[in-house]
Amino acid sequence: MSAGGSTKVVITAMCSNLGVALVKLAAALLTGSGAMMSEAIHTFVDTGNQILMLIGMKRSQIPPSKQYPFGHHRELYIWGFIVASVLFFGGGVMAIFNAVHHLLHPDAPEHLRIFGHEIYEPLFNSIVLIIGGAMEFSSLRAAWKEFTDDAEGLNPFRAFRESTNASTLVVLVEDVSAMVGLGIALLSQILIALTGWWWIDGTASLLIGFVLLIASYALVREMFGLNIGENSDPELAESIRELVSSHAGVEHINELIVEHRGPHSVLVLLSVDGRDSASLGDGEKLVTRIENSIKSQHEEVNRVFIEFQSKKDSDQAIAVLMEDYEPHEEAV
Repeated sequence: MSAGGSTKVVITAMCSNLGVALVKLAAALLTGSGAMMSEAIHTFVDTGNQILMLIGMKRSQIPPSKQYPFGHHRELYIWGFIVASVLFFGGGVMAIFNAVHHLLHPDAPEHLRIFGHEIYEPLFNSIVLIIGGAMEFSSLRAAWKEFTDDAEGLNPFRAFRESTNASTLVVLVEDVSAMVGLGIALLSQILIALTGWWWIDGTASLLIGFVLLIASYALVREMFGLNIGENSDPELAESIRELVSSHAGVEHINELIVEHRGPHSVLVLLSVDGRDSASLGDGEKLVTRIENSIKSQHEEVNRVFIEFQSKKDSDQAIAVLMEDYEPHEEAV
């Protein structure tokens, strides 16, 4: 699938979140609602996360140098991991702490006087949440469109696991969790208005915290895999394998490693068994043809390294490598 990131999606989410966060904070301060304060915390954290992602997207474009021969492409995944961690501690943990505080020290819903008119707190909060939901939806729609365009027909769960588009994944997870949180908060305000039960507010805040913890776990898992070099695009690897096999002179592909170092940076490592009768010059020309064909068909591939080795020697080397990684009894 496509690995392209979109600055526009991140900026749209940042602007939307900042506006929603300010509205929620004002409502939380006016009403003392725990659920509204949890939502405000959540949205301010999301706004900060978008800023971090913009920093990561900018730094990932730094070109290669002698010190960093592969460039800074992977920085986007590193910043994505930081964002997921901030969502966990800054969002989930703080929301749960806020929920416990409101459960232990509840505030009974009252009537507010705004512009000379009295309005019941849960009703006021509900209006704010509906406005916030409309603003969040615009950001979610933009992120979902880019995500589905990249998915190329895959079901959402598989597309999420195979996507290398860190910026869109971050925005999508945050927006989905935000909409779920808004739904929980809105439902709690409706129930409070109907029943007057104060404990519903703290319970809703607690549920919002758990939603953020689950969302952050899913994001941490994806960013962690991308950071350590997870081969998350099997279709790309299979396409490269078929392409290399089609070249005359390639007897066997011993090993193929495809590693995403960033949204627009893929590293390909190849070990092939060539014809024994081929000269050194023939081998050099074959390497050039293979590299050119891979890069021309897959624009995201920018580095290709190829070695020639017999299938037998390659199998032995891989077997030794696997033995080194087998856990020893004393380590179990």
